[in-house]
Amino acid sequence: LTPDDLRAWWTAFARPARATLIFAGDITKPQAMEMAHRFLGDWKAAPGNVQTPSAKIPEPAPTKIYLVDRPGSAQAQIQAGHLGITRHQQPDYFVSLIAGNYFGGSFHSRLNESIRVKRGLSYGAFGGFRPLTQAGTFEISTFTRNASAGEAVQVIIEQVKEFAAVEPTNEEFYDTRSYFLGSFARNRETPQEVARDLWLLESQNLGDDYFQKLFRAMDQMNKRDCLELARRTVDHERLTIVVVGDAKQLEESLSAIAPLEIFPDDLP
Repeated sequence: LTPDDLRAWWTAFARPARATLIFAGDITKPQAMEMAHRFLGDWKAAPGNVQTPSAKIPEPAPTKIYLVDRPGSAQAQIQAGHLGITRHQQPDYFVSLIAGNYFGGSFHSRLNESIRVKRGLSYGAFGGFRPLTQAGTFEISTFTRNASAGEAVQVIIEQVKEFAAVEPTNEEFYDTRSYFLGSFARNRETPQEVARDLWLLESQNLGDDYFQKLFRAMDQMNKRDCLELARRTVDHERLTIVVVGDAKQLEESLSAIAPLEIFPDDLP
């Protein structure tokens, strides 16, 4: 990578026609327009337009474990998941904000209760839905001692299976929804947070009524919606599981759970 590579990238991709300028704070529209013209009015791009190729989205496959060998590592890092949903899949995405939270998004989630609180396998376990531009993910993350890595992976698989089979309790559903709605304004107190929301709407092409649709969905959804979403979007038999740790200590326990492939830690 050279400075010339960076200049070429800037020339091709940094273009005013693809840019969005957002102001938030103690500023008027005339002031914002004056500053935009003063600092960016002469910005011009080279002729032509560059199309960014879309990445190939992988097809779901049966659960498999990939073990990255780190000899001497005292613990194992675990990541698991598969394809999820995007913000444009509505109302599914709105339901996922609640379902993903009681599954693995908070300290009292099912995942953390099972891995940390009940079994003491880790200081924390988190999971849920993560929306991206072209495809979202459903993912889980935790860490544990080498001796308990196999047990932790097995608990993850069991929790994903339960997520798609067991309806949320009243406490899980109503407390999670109340927390989400109650903290909505608190999370938008600063100009930076307001600008973040505006950028979200613009960059993801969500439309000006996105938050109105979000609140309508929150008002109308129920516990059954969460279970139905989980049944349609998660599958414990099609997980990709990545474990980083000492292969000599981990191979036996992990290979008993699912097909295992081992990689050295100096991957290209």
